[in-house]
Amino acid sequence: MEERELYQNLTHKSEAAYLNQSRRTGKSNKFKKLAYILIIFFVFAHTFNSFSHNNEHRYLVLFIILSRFRAVFKVFDTVFTRKIKYVKIIPQIVIEGFIMQVDIYDFDHTLFPMDSGSRFFGYCMLHYPWILVFAPFQIIMALLLVTKIISFTTFKKYFFCFVMLVPLNKAVNKFWDKHEKEVFPWFKERKRYAVVISASPDFLLCEIQRRLKFETLICTKHNPKTGAIIGLNCRDEEKVRRFRELFPDAEVTDVYSDSLRHDRPIFSLGKHCFHIVRGERREFNYESVYGSKK
Repeated sequence: MEERELYQNLTHKSEAAYLNQSRRTGKSNKFKKLAYILIIFFVFAHTFNSFSHNNEHRYLVLFIILSRFRAVFKVFDTVFTRKIKYVKIIPQIVIEGFIMQVDIYDFDHTLFPMDSGSRFFGYCMLHYPWILVFAPFQIIMALLLVTKIISFTTFKKYFFCFVMLVPLNKAVNKFWDKHEKEVFPWFKERKRYAVVISASPDFLLCEIQRRLKFETLICTKHNPKTGAIIGLNCRDEEKVRRFRELFPDAEVTDVYSDSLRHDRPIFSLGKHCFHIVRGERREFNYESVYGSKK
């Protein structure tokens, strides 16, 4: 069985286990009130029968009853009211003698022949022309970026403000209906677990992840209501930092990107490096390009 299939099977088993556990927990909660009543009855009966013959110990009886309630309820809550916090499991699974192997891909100009964020902006201008009210503001921000008065992250923070005036989910779906076929076909033939790391916005790339069915997407987080960046732009060293947060012990086999300049940090992780030029994969030696060891 290939590694990628193994990871998918393990992920599905983990999700199935969670769903089964959730059902069991839900069923147990139905009997929670009845169990409380039974516990109160038996503890009270046992304690009262032990001490009721001596009235002068009535205060001690009450204290012991309350103490037993507290101890029993603590155990009961531990057993019957376990809280399960479920997050979609990324299969960073520890198996004896097994090291997780992944491939890393950039997205824009690597898997997709253009900048997806800019292309989406153009699509929205064509189909939702009223977003042009933001054009003067965006032009000013672009000039500030060119003159290096503001950073690229600051520029991106405000560039996607136009999403406030478009039906975002509908626009994203229509955009990928039109452009999904432009993703380079060699990506669909991948054999290992795929991690796509991009500076493009999450509200745009999550849909193409669902369609292409690659395992993990790491990208720039945006507020879908305002378009503002949440946190840092997923670029340069930030790509490596976010990758290692999710996959601290993974072994990177292949790295694919169009940018030798900006993606040197992720190229340094891989055994094999591929520079993407107009959709063509060109393997290169890291030391010969960057003049230093990884």
